[in-house]
Amino acid sequence: MSLTERALAASAAASGLLLAGAHLFERVGGLAPCILCLDQREAHWTALGVAVAGLAVARLFNSRLGAAAAVGAAALVYAVSAGLAFYHTGVEYQFWPGPAICAPSTGMVDLNSINSALTQKSDAPSCDDVQWRLLGVSMDTARTIAEMEAGEAEHLSAFDALLAERKVRPTLLGPLWNAAGFGLGAATALMGEKAAMACTAAVEDVIEKHYAEQADALKDEEPALATLIEQFREEEISHKTTAEAAGASETPGYRLLSAAIRAGCRVAIKAHSPPYRSWRYRSPPAHNPQPVLKLPDARAFIEEVEDITREFGEYYARIAWIQATYINYDTNWLLTKVDTENTELGVRFANEAKRFNDLELPAEERRKIESIKLGLNLPAPERPGAAAELAQINTRMGSVYATGKIDLDGEEVPRNTLEVMMGEVRDPARLQEIWTKWREVPVAVDDDGNSMKSDYAKMVEISNEGARELGFDDVGSMWRARYDLPPAEFAAETDRLWGQVKPLYDELQCHVRAKLNDQYGDEVVPLDQPIRADLLGNMWAQSWGNIYDLVAPESADPGFDLTQLLVDNGYDALKMVETGEAFFSSLGFEPLPETFWERSQITKPADREVVCHASAWDLDWKDDIRIKMCTNVNADDFRTVHHELGHNYYQRAYQDQSVLFQTGANGGFHEAIGDMIALSITPEYLQTIGLLDDVPDASADLGLLMNQALEKIAFMPFGLLMDKWRWQVFSGELTPETYNDGWWALRTQYQGVRPPVERSPDYFDPGGKYHIPGNVSYTRYFIAHILQFQFHKAACEMAGWDGPLHRCSIYDAEEIGEKFNAMLEMGASKPWPEALEAFVGTQEMDGASVVEYFAPLMEYLQEQNQDRQCGW
Repeated sequence: MSLTERALAASAAASGLLLAGAHLFERVGGLAPCILCLDQREAHWTALGVAVAGLAVARLFNSRLGAAAAVGAAALVYAVSAGLAFYHTGVEYQFWPGPAICAPSTGMVDLNSINSALTQKSDAPSCDDVQWRLLGVSMDTARTIAEMEAGEAEHLSAFDALLAERKVRPTLLGPLWNAAGFGLGAATALMGEKAAMACTAAVEDVIEKHYAEQADALKDEEPALATLIEQFREEEISHKTTAEAAGASETPGYRLLSAAIRAGCRVAIKAHSPPYRSWRYRSPPAHNPQPVLKLPDARAFIEEVEDITREFGEYYARIAWIQATYINYDTNWLLTKVDTENTELGVRFANEAKRFNDLELPAEERRKIESIKLGLNLPAPERPGAAAELAQINTRMGSVYATGKIDLDGEEVPRNTLEVMMGEVRDPARLQEIWTKWREVPVAVDDDGNSMKSDYAKMVEISNEGARELGFDDVGSMWRARYDLPPAEFAAETDRLWGQVKPLYDELQCHVRAKLNDQYGDEVVPLDQPIRADLLGNMWAQSWGNIYDLVAPESADPGFDLTQLLVDNGYDALKMVETGEAFFSSLGFEPLPETFWERSQITKPADREVVCHASAWDLDWKDDIRIKMCTNVNADDFRTVHHELGHNYYQRAYQDQSVLFQTGANGGFHEAIGDMIALSITPEYLQTIGLLDDVPDASADLGLLMNQALEKIAFMPFGLLMDKWRWQVFSGELTPETYNDGWWALRTQYQGVRPPVERSPDYFDPGGKYHIPGNVSYTRYFIAHILQFQFHKAACEMAGWDGPLHRCSIYDAEEIGEKFNAMLEMGASKPWPEALEAFVGTQEMDGASVVEYFAPLMEYLQEQNQDRQCGW
C-alpha cells in the first residue's frame, strides 16, 4: 500500500471511530448532540466518504492523481472540522455566543434521522449546555473545581514553606490523606455533579472553622501567621459559597453525606493536633465586663483545668521523659515546644484563678484555686513570646548542664565518673582540678553567645515579671507560698528548724576540719578557716560520707562496708531496685507494676546522652511510674534507690485524688518518704535480707552514726542555703554581678566551707548544681531531712520499739504501712499539718527527732572538740 493509500485509510478509520464514539455516548450515555455537534458529525461523514472514494479510485483505476486529490479533500474537511471544534469549545465555555438556531432538544438522534435533524435543528439542546462528563463531572464543573484546586495549591505551597522555615517534619500520613481525598472526590463525582459540590461544601465548612480557631489562637503571639490563615479562610468560604450555589444541597441524601464527610475531616484534623489543642482554655476577652462570679463558676473552671491538666500532663511527661533519656537536638526541640505550651496554659489558668480571690468558697474548692495559682514552677508573663523564650532558656540550661564536656589529661571524662572521683581521690591538687573544671561549664559561651549564667539572669527577669502578674512579689515569694503559710512566716519556720539542728552540725564541722587537718596539714586545711569544699568527698560538699575513712572514730568500726557487701553478694543495679521494692512490700504496699520494670531507666545507656540525675516519674497520673537513674553498685545508690521508690509509692498512693492534689502535702513530704525507709537500713535489716552475717554490737554504733551524720547532718545547711540564695536572686538583693559572691557568702555562713581557689564574680558556681539550672526548689530537701526523722520516730513508737532510735528498723511492720499509706493517699488534698498529724500525731514539724537520733554521736563530738578551735 502506497503512502497516499495509507493516509486515506487512516482518515477513514479516524472519522469512523469518532462517529462511532459519538453515537455510543448518545445511545449508551444519553448525551444528546447539539446543532454544532451534528455539524461536526457531518464533517466527519464527509471525510469518511472522501477517504473511501479515494481508496476505491486508487485501487480500481490505479490513479495516483485521484488518490492524491482525495487526500487533499479529506484534509480540507478535517480543517473545517477542527474549526468547528474550536468554535464549539468557545461556545461551551461562553467565550462567544453560539448560533441563534441553537435550542434545546427532547429526543434522541439516530443514523436514520440525520437529515431530519439537520432540517429541524430546533430539537437539539443548547450549544452552551455542556454534555460531556468525566466521572460524572461536566467540563464546566471541572473548570470550576480546577480553579478551586489552584487556590488550594497556593495554600499548600505556603504551608510547606512555613514547615521548612520552622524545621517542622511533614506528617507521615500525607500519602494516606492524598489517597483518601482523591477517593472521596472520585466517589462523589460518580454520584453526580451536585454530590461533588456537596463534598466540596462539607470539606470547606470544616476547614473554614478550623482556620478560624487557628487564627484566633495565634493572633496575639503570631499576628502575621494569623493574618495569613484568615486570608486563606476567606478563600475557603468563597469555595464553599460556590459549591452551595452549584446545588450542593440538592444532592439526594445531602444531610447524611455532608455529615459523614465533615466528621471524616474533623478526624483528620484531630489526628494531627496535640491532645490538648482542642481543649485549649480560652479566658474571657479583657474588654468584656466580668460577670458576678458564683460557686458554680468556680467549679466549672476547676473541672476544666483538671480535664486539661490530666490530658496535657501525660503528653508533657512523655516528651520530658524522652528528652531526659535521649538528649539530642530533636528531643530538646520537643521539650522546648511542650514546655512553652505548659507555661502558657499555666499562666492562663493562674490569671483566671485570680478572678475567684474574693469569692467565698468551700475549703476544697479554695484549695484547688490556690493550687492552680501556684501550679507553675516558673511563671511567664502573658505578653506574646514570653513563654516560648522562657522555655527555650530552660531547655538550653538543662542541656548545658547534662552535656557539658570536661577533659582530664586530654581525655573527656563522663560527668558521673567525675562525681565518683570526687569521693575517691585524696590528692588535693587533683581534686582542685576536677572541682574547677566542673564549674567552667556554667560560664562556657555557645555559638550564639549564650551561657548558663546569662540565661539564668534572663530567666529571673522573665519569671519575676510573671510572678508579679499573679500577685506575688517575686518567684521566691511564690515558691514559699506553697507551704500553707505566708511567705515570710515560712522563711522564719525554716530558720527555726535549722536552729534546732545547727549545734549538731557545728560540732560535726569542727571535728571534720580537725581530721582533714591531720590528713592534709595546715597549708591545705587551716584550723581557723572554713573547709575547702573540694576535700569533702562530694562535688558540691553537700554530703561527706565519702570521707568517712578520714574522720571516723578511731575505736568505732561499723563492722561492715555496705558497698563491699553489695559487690560481694553479686548485687547489680536491678537487684538493688528489687531489694528496695521488697522493703515497701514488707510494709503491705502492692508490688510495682510490670511497666515499671519495662520502662524505667535503671542504668546509663551506652549509646546516648541522658540526664543521670536520679528522679522518679509518674507519667499518666495512675500506674505508669518509673525511676530514671544511672545506678552504680555502691552504698549511696542503694539508699538513693529507696529514696526514688518512695516517690513512686507516694505517687501511686494518691492516684485517686484530683490531679490538682496529686503531689506531696508539701515538697518535703515527697522527699522524706523514701529517706524514712532508708533509715531502717540497719545492721539487723542487712542481716535479715542476707547481706550481713553478723550484727555488730553497740560499740560500733558511733561509726554507723558518724556515717549517717556525714550524709544527713552535713546536708542540712546546704539544703537550706540553695533556696536562700535563690530567694535573694529573685528579690533583687543579688544581681548577676554579685551572684557568685552571694553564693559563697551563704556557703561560708551556713556550711563553713570555701572554694579551693579564688572565685571571681564572673563565675557562676551555683550553676554547677543540677537543681539551679533545672529550677527545682531545694527547700523541700531541707524539710525532708527534718520530716524523715520525725516519721521514723513515730513509726518506731507504733512498732513498740524501746531502744535507741538509730537502731530501729520497721522492715516487715505491715501495721505501720497501713497508717503510713493513709497519710500518703491524702496527697495535697489537706494542708500539710493535717497530713502530718494523721501519721505522727502533731501538726508541727520538729527537729528534736534528729537530735535524739544522733544523741550518742553528739556526746562523742563534744568530747572530741573540747580542746579544739571551732567556728569559722
